[in-house]
Amino acid sequence: METFTGRISKGAGAFGIHYWIVVPESICYALLQAGHSRVIVQIGDFSFRRALVSVLSEGKTLQIGKDLRKSLAVNEDQDLLIRIESDLNPNALDIPEELEYLLYEDETINALWEGLTIGYRRSMLIWVNGAKRAETRLNRAMEICRRLQCGEIIQRLKKDK
Repeated sequence: METFTGRISKGAGAFGIHYWIVVPESICYALLQAGHSRVIVQIGDFSFRRALVSVLSEGKTLQIGKDLRKSLAVNEDQDLLIRIESDLNPNALDIPEELEYLLYEDETINALWEGLTIGYRRSMLIWVNGAKRAETRLNRAMEICRRLQCGEIIQRLKKDK
């Protein structure tokens, strides 16, 4: 596990404002040389999975969405102690118990969920896990199940291809 001090940075991208933490080159080099672009990050007591993502002007970064920024409760100008290590199981998904229960209860929805790409499932889980309150996580999990059941997600995936 590597440790460094970093800050959340803000910048404009093609799809709006983005936030990220720049990872020092020496740490990135070691991770990428070992063949690991997916990492486990720990800031304080909060742990999460991310990919090392290139931002042209910054180098390799960890993308930090709005929900994660709220959960961390930190400011852009605040120094953060960041621990980072290779994710030896890059396809592991952190499924919140609210969604796990709904998937377990409905075999059809579970089959549709399992039919999605790992990246698509991961992006939906980031949205669900970003909620602080269990009630919000449950509402988001129910919304995903509703969209799966009525075919909205599948139709969108076919349209994107």
